Amino acid sequence: MNPPGPRALPPLERFMRYVSPEPNSGCWLWCGAVRKDGYGVAGTGSRLDGSRRIPAAHRFSWELYRGPIPVGQWVLHKCDVKVCVNPDHLFLGTHQQNMTDMVSKGRGTLGERNARTKLTVEAVQAIRIDDRKHPVIAATYGVSRANIGLIKRYARWRHV
Repeated sequence: MNPPGPRALPPLERFMRYVSPEPNSGCWLWCGAVRKDGYGVAGTGSRLDGSRRIPAAHRFSWELYRGPIPVGQWVLHKCDVKVCVNPDHLFLGTHQQNMTDMVSKGRGTLGERNARTKLTVEAVQAIRIDDRKHPVIAATYGVSRANIGLIKRYARWRHV
């Protein structure tokens, strides 16, 4: 008789086939498929709730070990390792908490770290003290008038 195929295994056992514990950090590294954004993918149609949506591996780990994820909650990483699926390294939070966590750990793309920015820190500082009308300043720096207003009100480039 042939051994059972991977689909016949219980979800936890199937999941753990793709996990490699890292002894130094305590992370459980996902060795299965990984999306372009660096997060693991737990497989097709394997959600515990029976849906066909392909779950992120860390979210699937949360569901396996902690239970359902409440609506509006995200599964965040304490360790900041996108392929970590250790439930002890995961916690629930909102999108805003995720963004705050990202920025506090220096992982955001603020200011000059954003590849699409047209301004430098020096330009922002100059804009803030520039007394000319917003359309003139905007034309000088190649940005919109609205952006100038947001910069002057510290709604943009708050970190400067």
